[in-house]
Amino acid sequence: MSDLGVKLGARIRTLRVDQGLSQASLADASGTSEEWVRKLERGVRAPSLATLDGISRALGVTIASLFAGTGEGAPRYEVLIAEAEGLGDDQLRWLESAARLARKLQKEA
Repeated sequence: MSDLGVKLGARIRTLRVDQGLSQASLADASGTSEEWVRKLERGVRAPSLATLDGISRALGVTIASLFAGTGEGAPRYEVLIAEAEGLGDDQLRWLESAARLARKLQKEA
């Protein structure tokens, strides 16, 4: 499989582990098999859109965030967006303030 498939699989594995899910529980929640999840995480199988939809729903993220940072030269902001998935309103407000401050400091430099 392509480098994109390997990166996608690694991203799914990271999200799954961060949430404390086993491959079996992700498979159950996404409507696929544990074997399929294992192959997907290793990057040896390409998922369908339906599978991506099920996995993203099971992980509580968007399909787009599954691909954050997987493309060649992917912008760093894609990684930031993916990391912001699931944050509460207070944390998102803090993150927005931090981004505005960083932009202001960059302009002043």
